[in-house]
Amino acid sequence: MSLQGILNKTEAYLQQEIGAQQVLLKHLAEHERIVREGTAEELEEATGKLLKSMGAESTREARRQELRSAMAKELKLPAHVLTFGSIAERLGEPAARMNQLRLELIEAVRKVRKAARRLVSVAKSHAEVMKDVMKIFLGSDAMDAPDGGVLLDAEA
Repeated sequence: MSLQGILNKTEAYLQQEIGAQQVLLKHLAEHERIVREGTAEELEEATGKLLKSMGAESTREARRQELRSAMAKELKLPAHVLTFGSIAERLGEPAARMNQLRLELIEAVRKVRKAARRLVSVAKSHAEVMKDVMKIFLGSDAMDAPDGGVLLDAEA
């Protein structure tokens, strides 16, 4: 495969990865909304969508490694030294579009990480609120058990 062919495939991969990150961002935002105000059923459905979205990552990673290996072979370099940034730097103008997509992907990943941290924070806050509510109803002694479990008398 020619260098231009590898660059074209790399650009297509980067566009696909940006799209995948945008989908993941959408799922994270929906998940956060549901954690805040949704039902258990909505949360289960949103979690399934989120996990499905994240599950395709290994396939995309394998594709990225294939492209990196092809580029390394073409440039006669070891694959482990190549990144999209280093490829853009080495090739200059022919890789300008790839470099632009690389920067867009970096921004998309930054947004996903920020949304994921926010979701974790919201989920932790809700868990603490639920723990406090349970302490009110069950008593703090019951909640301080080493295993965190509580037995209830369903007939009471």
